[in-house]
Amino acid sequence: MALPMTRTPVRVTAHAKKRAAERFPEMKLARVSDEVREALAKNRFSTSRPGTLSAPVDKAHAYTTYAWTEDGERIYALHATTKDWVVITTMKAGRD
Repeated sequence: MALPMTRTPVRVTAHAKKRAAERFPEMKLARVSDEVREALAKNRFSTSRPGTLSAPVDKAHAYTTYAWTEDGERIYALHATTKDWVVITTMKAGRD
C-alpha cells in the first residue's frame, strides 16, 4: 500500500460512526478519524485480523486493513482508495 500514512485523508462512513456510537457511547465521533490517523502513523495496523477480535462471521472483508488504538480497545476496519483511507466499521476488542 503506497498511501502516505499521516497525510492521507481519512473518511469515516455512516456505518462506522453508527457502530462507534453503539459500542462506545461516551466517545466523540470526531475522534474516529484522529485515532485512525494516529494508528497509521504509529504502525498500529495490519491486514491480519487482530487476535483480540472474535472469529469472523464471514469473509466479506478479506482485503480489509485493521487499525487499532494504543490500548487495543477500539479496532477500525479500513479500505484504502487512491485518495484516502475509508473507515468501514468500528469494532470493540473481545466482542466483534
